[in-house]
Amino acid sequence: LEYICSSPEAARCVIESGEYLRLVNYVAKPDGSLYRRKMLGSAVCNLAQLPEAIPKLGAACAVGALHDLQNASASVRRQKVTITLQRLATSLLDHEELLLASLPEREQQLISEYAEAEAEAAKQPLHTVRSTLIESGVLLYLHTAAGGAAWGLFESLREGVGRAALVQNVVRTSLVTCFV
Repeated sequence: LEYICSSPEAARCVIESGEYLRLVNYVAKPDGSLYRRKMLGSAVCNLAQLPEAIPKLGAACAVGALHDLQNASASVRRQKVTITLQRLATSLLDHEELLLASLPEREQQLISEYAEAEAEAAKQPLHTVRSTLIESGVLLYLHTAAGGAAWGLFESLREGVGRAALVQNVVRTSLVTCFV
């Protein structure tokens, strides 16, 4: 579902059908499976990339649900969710004044806190680039490729191969690790 919701067309279908409510409600369940909540939380993050989804997710209290998920366990905490929380909160604060007034006080407070955190983070150089890389998953691929390259380097050094074979092993293990 996380992968399906990364497609804008599929995400629109989920929003238009109202199924996003079920996703947000499950993410908000404190007694639900952490793994399921994490996967569905990622799906909600993918939905939040659509501008038309912002008010609907805001009305469904998605900020509070994702916040609670992030704080449920260190093992389910993800940078992607934090970035989505900050961007979603900023959009809600900037464009959805009437909606904000109808939300519970806790949700309003969380939206203010995350919007403030986004404003602070936006002052950092390359914040937009970093956030985009994390949200898109490219950073994960780069990290994986670097790990594969390191493995190829260490194995080549251990075996004492020549420079050409070393470079070939580094590139090969990097690509294999990244794409497998």
